[in-house]
Amino acid sequence: MTDTRSFILDFFNKLNDSGIRYVLLRNIGNELPDNYQKGKKDIDLLVHPNDRSKLHSFMKKNKLVSWPHPLDKGSGLEYLYAVYPFEFYKKDGYYFDICYQMVCKSPNAGEYMPVDMLINTSVWENRRLDGEYPWYRLSDEDLMVHLLTRCIFDKKKFTTEYKNELIKLNQTSDKVKLKLKLETVFFKYSDTLLKKIETGQYDNIINSYLSFIEY
Repeated sequence: MTDTRSFILDFFNKLNDSGIRYVLLRNIGNELPDNYQKGKKDIDLLVHPNDRSKLHSFMKKNKLVSWPHPLDKGSGLEYLYAVYPFEFYKKDGYYFDICYQMVCKSPNAGEYMPVDMLINTSVWENRRLDGEYPWYRLSDEDLMVHLLTRCIFDKKKFTTEYKNELIKLNQTSDKVKLKLKLETVFFKYSDTLLKKIETGQYDNIINSYLSFIEY
């Protein structure tokens, strides 16, 4: 077992034993546990807001050091609607990026704001163990909503890795549940968005969304 694989699996096994409610937000291209780029990439965790204190104690106990968030360039990240600030921890080249709500960037000035309570509740009701690895993951529908909002509002593009992940998730997602959740974010554009997903028109989604006027 490689050092990287051993560290990551050990971390999640300990996190499971701690009783802290969490999910691994993203594992694009199955980067974890074998292809993690130490010193370059971070591991994104969503932690239940009521377990913040537990998480702080857990990180301290396991000698992960709190560090300024890399997105904070000195002026401070802006949060809306009582979003808990992001946290960042590191140890031996392993980086952990922590958030306490499902969020996306506001299309106004790029502030971070929570997505609808329906999704933030569903995260904890529908999370599940990965099956192959010892970490909790989002349901397929919640993960699709997360990746779509991230690409449209945060990254403002669909990379090949994200498109491949969305194509796989679209095959296993419950379309009724997915539509209900998308409507809390994209409203009347949701039907158009679903059609573009079904036909693989990812490169056209952002321009289509920005020009949508049928609200």
